[in-house]
Amino acid sequence: MQSCLDYELIKLGYSTETTCTSDSDPITKSSVLKEYSDIFKGVGLVHVSGKATIHIDSKVPPVVHPPRRVPVALRGRLKSELHRMENADIIGKVNGPILWVTSLVVVEKPNGKLRVCLDPKDLNSAIQRTHYPMRTLEDILPQLSNAHYLTKLDVRSGYWTISLRILLPLIHRTFVTVSSVCHLVSIAHKTFFKRRLTSATQNLTLWSRSSTTYWFTDQPVYRLVIEKIEEIEKATLVRPQFDILKSVILEGWPQCRSECPAQVLEFWNHRDELSVKSGIIFKGHKIVIQTSLRALMLDKIHTGYMGVEKCIRRARDVLFWPKMSLHISDMVFKCSVCLERRNYNAKESLEPHKIPQYPWQIVATDLFYWNNADYIVIVDYYILYLEVHKLHGTTSTTVINKLKGTFSRLGIPETVVSDNGPQYSSQEFSEFAKKIGF
Repeated sequence: MQSCLDYELIKLGYSTETTCTSDSDPITKSSVLKEYSDIFKGVGLVHVSGKATIHIDSKVPPVVHPPRRVPVALRGRLKSELHRMENADIIGKVNGPILWVTSLVVVEKPNGKLRVCLDPKDLNSAIQRTHYPMRTLEDILPQLSNAHYLTKLDVRSGYWTISLRILLPLIHRTFVTVSSVCHLVSIAHKTFFKRRLTSATQNLTLWSRSSTTYWFTDQPVYRLVIEKIEEIEKATLVRPQFDILKSVILEGWPQCRSECPAQVLEFWNHRDELSVKSGIIFKGHKIVIQTSLRALMLDKIHTGYMGVEKCIRRARDVLFWPKMSLHISDMVFKCSVCLERRNYNAKESLEPHKIPQYPWQIVATDLFYWNNADYIVIVDYYILYLEVHKLHGTTSTTVINKLKGTFSRLGIPETVVSDNGPQYSSQEFSEFAKKIGF
């Protein structure tokens, strides 16, 4: 634009024109909103004949995605946004069985609001696409040749302006969240899950403290957490790092990583999942362990000498601290009992070469680099006679010429063994071997 103005290709004129509906009523924002109030309600709909229909290929098997985890810090805002979308008739709850369930994607906007999206990767592979010739800029520009006024429109929530025809039970724009999963299963499913939940919780230990209830399985790590819960809370209050971390969690994290206090910088990547309850810091449902208690927790995690993977799985159920998996791995690799009884990958047995019956029946050749020069070595497997020749290049042609000189003096072997490097696996070397017969 500025270049066109500088070269006087276009002229920019500033003018203000006011059109009045009458001599005394100028057009204002409030008057437009009042006169066209039906247009400015909700997100608006494109007035087309009928509703958009998504056609599905019945040969593609349906896919049901499990619910994705939503950070604790976003759950409240997500629930409010879902209620807002439901009240605006953009989404609706599903109370019956459904064939297609799509994952939910939550994106935080720069203004702090949430954008709720779906990840229909599997669904897209089943959709039968309708083809329509999309108009290009070259097609549209001729129609604007006589235009006098140009404006820019910002289409907000553009995909919501088209009504979608719902085909049940073939397809539904269904997604699952932690807070609304109960609304997305049928009554039969609820009964099934209730039976499974009852049988699964028979071996659980319930520990309640003030207004907080914790469920732990009957294992050493979980029992230790229950026994040390008072000590964990006390250490949280005493440790300066965790005192600062609690303040940052309750008051809010800074916008930039560079503004984060150095004492809690290691928790920056987990900030959306951290919360404080009854004086204890949680990452999701896991208790964040202070430095002074980590050695004791590592000792209990290592109970039974279960190896690296099982120890990490055991700890991840209830505990968290930065680099916890690395600390567990270091502990297990330093344990003599674990190292003695660990499962090593079986070593592949060596396959010996066939013993030759006479000299120069089987020879081996290879290249090596020494003292800023390339060399080729040729060894006889029978008497271990060897020759070394300096090379002026590492191409197949150079190697072939050196082998020709050796074979012309000592004879052509039956078999030549190499490491199948590029010089020996080339088409040129294959033709050489075929030509002289080895």
